[in-house]
Amino acid sequence: MSEPWQGKSMWIWQLSQCEGGNVSSIIAQARKAGIGALIVKAHDGTSWWSQFSASLINVVHNAGMKAGAWGYCYGRDPAVEVRQALTVLELGADFYVADVETEFDRGAMWNAADQLMSAIKAGAKGKPVGYTSFALPQYHPGFPFSVFSKHADFTMPQVYWGDLGLAPATAVQTSLAYYRKFGVPIVPIGQSYGMVTPSQIQTFINACAGLPGVSFWDYQHCTTAMWEAVIGGQVKEVTNVLTVGSTGEAVKILQQDLNKILGLKLAVDGIFGAATEAAVKSFQLKYLGSKYVDGVVGPQTQAAIQKALQSESNPAPTTTTQSTTQSQINQALSLIAQAEQILKGVK
Repeated sequence: MSEPWQGKSMWIWQLSQCEGGNVSSIIAQARKAGIGALIVKAHDGTSWWSQFSASLINVVHNAGMKAGAWGYCYGRDPAVEVRQALTVLELGADFYVADVETEFDRGAMWNAADQLMSAIKAGAKGKPVGYTSFALPQYHPGFPFSVFSKHADFTMPQVYWGDLGLAPATAVQTSLAYYRKFGVPIVPIGQSYGMVTPSQIQTFINACAGLPGVSFWDYQHCTTAMWEAVIGGQVKEVTNVLTVGSTGEAVKILQQDLNKILGLKLAVDGIFGAATEAAVKSFQLKYLGSKYVDGVVGPQTQAAIQKALQSESNPAPTTTTQSTTQSQINQALSLIAQAEQILKGVK
């Protein structure tokens, strides 16, 4: 795997509560479970946590693992939180994750979110920067998911199915259906605390097949039985895309988005068939160019769809008339016709 945040990782909140603070024991357990990266808390807002240090990073690296760092960000003093984040990267952390939750869950924090994430990304010197937040964006309309995603290399939604009251697979699928719209790679965080069972953890891992990785919250609450499930779970490295044959909530959202952007009337049935493929090709032709027309919704097409939706939500001032609207519809129909011709040529 080429990126340090990919694969299987484990979050550490309080180092002293994990194996009594014995780093060698922590690493031994993590390696047994196939964990490729430890994500250790480095700061809480503007307060530094001394458990994160250059010496800890060196020990983790010497064991052949990656050292990730995370900090809880409040957005009240973004400049200081940026300095904390950049300090962990300067110490040698392989990547940084901003934990952004309740404090940003209102519209007034969008500027703070942009200031925080853009500055961390700009100062990271090429090291990956991501964010973690709520699993289900649809219930947090005031949260700036699109702002954080714009500056992120990856996102790690907190898919704690037990707390959400959902089956693990349902929680994963529902979260993915909305996070895909933000156009960044997704590495869900699974629940390894509370009343969840080992079989649920295994189901969670299986449901994440096709994603670049999974992670677990958190080390200090992970029981022996939970560790066994983590050990047994294998991350399947395949590209996560929507294509002909895909089904489910993610396809429904795709169909809704294409209808909105292109002015179509696709059936919103969650089935990726020939009509949806033709609409995807039409979108790709219009927004990405002819060389990107393949009818497959991967990260690039997902990002373009999100960008187009944002443009739809913030249209430029215009004096639209009925004839203009009809012209747009005719253009969309023409693009569909072109896409259908392309489709015929590959059958």
